Formats: sequence, structure tokens, C-alpha cells
Amino acid sequence: KSSILVKVRDNQRTSVRNLYTGQQKVNVLEEEEQSLRKLNLLDGQQKVNVLEEEEQSLRKLNLLDARQYPEDSY
Repeated sequence: KSSILVKVRDNQRTSVRNLYTGQQKVNVLEEEEQSLRKLNLLDGQQKVNVLEEEEQSLRKLNLLDARQYPEDSY
């Protein structure tokens, strides 16, 4: 009887361990996915920032242009 109990306990330990490592792998994948999403968001945000900066500098250039040639603005 005792040897059967030992086997059952070992099997339980193994299955618990497998569940745990499986959960860890899932956690790692979820973390990687989240960090990829964050990177993509940051990347997207940076691109938006660059475009906004370009737009602003174009506006400034246009304003400067208009100041240099006031007769053109009429």
C-alpha cells in the first residue's frame, strides 16, 4: 500500500510542477507580449511626435516666410 501512495504523491508533485512551469511560461509570454505592445505604442508615439515636430517647424518656416515677404500675404 505504501508504495502506491508514494507513487501517487510523486505523480501529484510532478503534475503540480508541470502546472507551475506551464504557468511561468504563459506569464513570460504575456510579459513579452505586453512589452512588445508598449514598444509599439512608444514607437507609434515617437513617430507621431516627429510628425508633430515637423509640422510645427514647417508652420514656423511659413510664418517666418510670411514675415519676410509681407506683401505676399495680401
